[in-house]
Amino acid sequence: MNVALQSNIYKVQDMMLAMPQAELEVSHHFADGIYARELFIPAGVCLVGALHKTNHLFTVSQGECLAVTHEGKEEIKAPYMGQTQPGMKRVIYAITDTVWTTFHVTEETDVDKIAEEILEDYLSDHESFKREYNITEDMESLILQTVNDLDMSDIDGVKLESSGIDGIGVFAEKFIKGEKIGYARLNNKRTILGRYTNHAKYSNAYPVKEGENILLISSADINNEEITVNYRDMININEELKVMLCLG
Repeated sequence: MNVALQSNIYKVQDMMLAMPQAELEVSHHFADGIYARELFIPAGVCLVGALHKTNHLFTVSQGECLAVTHEGKEEIKAPYMGQTQPGMKRVIYAITDTVWTTFHVTEETDVDKIAEEILEDYLSDHESFKREYNITEDMESLILQTVNDLDMSDIDGVKLESSGIDGIGVFAEKFIKGEKIGYARLNNKRTILGRYTNHAKYSNAYPVKEGENILLISSADINNEEITVNYRDMININEELKVMLCLG
């Protein structure tokens, strides 16, 4: 797998989730043990598909589109039949009006249950993360709005900007892989990195513990982009968060 390309697909998804969402026409078809999901994608629409658990076939019966997976880029023109492998995720851009249909082996007829059965990221990963740790809206607000432990001093090489992922994010001009970005928690206070770094499943930074402090290290080259961290990693090394979430 091209990990860098897969990571970029998740970055595109995180940015697109913050944009106005297109209402797409979906038709559901059932036969004995087979479910077909037919999706009409208008020309000019870009979407990111879910991560699939199963090996299945798909067809493009109308139109022309550009598809990107971890294997690379492909221009698809109808009529076309292809195969999706487990762990595959696509960005699809419709050059013309496109009809894309996937076929799945299942006895289930409830489409929501089918989605949970065949898709890894039926929910956004941030929502999945909150479900994993039983984080309620009240708990999330408590974590985000606590102001007594904040140190909003500037950090060299980073700045706060509007984020395509969520609200305000932390952006950097340039860090090479393995470089120290800065402290997310310093002297028992959260910095701007600790307060405003957004979550991503495939992040470009990770936290390490230095005594009572938490330092962010770049896990990939960062060039004029938002810094992200997987919140699961942050919880695993942050004893205070574990206590707040009753995980200790």
